[in-house]
Amino acid sequence: MNRESGAAPSRAQREAAFHDARINIPDESRFNYAYRSVADVYRFCSVPHECRRKRVLEVGCFRGQEAVALTEFSGHYRGIDISQAAIEYCGALGLPGNFSFCVDDANVL
Repeated sequence: MNRESGAAPSRAQREAAFHDARINIPDESRFNYAYRSVADVYRFCSVPHECRRKRVLEVGCFRGQEAVALTEFSGHYRGIDISQAAIEYCGALGLPGNFSFCVDDANVL
């Protein structure tokens, strides 16, 4: 997602910059409707016992709230986000070694 000198930023670069700028805003009510509506339906923190050693890919991990809620999870968790700031934030959460985070664009997976 490196930008060439003088080139207009791509949609992915604009999206990354949007999320980078919001990583440290504590008041999520400032976020648009998408964050609030997703919060109502996007919960996988209750992992059935038989699935606790599986793999989880969270697309759009942002601040890692779901990862933190899965700390008893013994499988491999990978969180991806288009925002470098989000990945750095998640990396600083101190989660166990079976949790990893990386920058990726889910639009091209």
